[in-house]
Amino acid sequence: TTKKIEQLKKNPNVKYAEPDFVQEKLIANDPRYTNGDLWGMLGLNSAPSNEFGSNAFGAWEMGHLGSHSVAVGVIDEGIDFDHPDLQNNMWTNPGEIPGDGIDNDGNGYIDDVHGWDFYNNDNHPND
Repeated sequence: TTKKIEQLKKNPNVKYAEPDFVQEKLIANDPRYTNGDLWGMLGLNSAPSNEFGSNAFGAWEMGHLGSHSVAVGVIDEGIDFDHPDLQNNMWTNPGEIPGDGIDNDGNGYIDDVHGWDFYNNDNHPND
């Protein structure tokens, strides 16, 4: 395909050539997202609109479907570690040893394996 595209680009009768990309429309399967409960996932261009949302749907439409090299911080009341979409994707602090009662990474927070709950000042940032 690449070779053929390069040949076409050199042809003076061809103005523009590119592969015929296959686009796949993905459908959300989380009932709490599809029924509007997860309003924080919406954005300015979603319906309904939410100017304070993350616009996750817009990112997904552009093909940004996730990466293990990106960490997302949640500034909220907490996170549901048991949610099927999250339980295998939770960030884990590589500098901590869970449950040993020691601040292994020296950041001032003991056993902050999945983050810190600053409201309750503990290592349980879950709902």
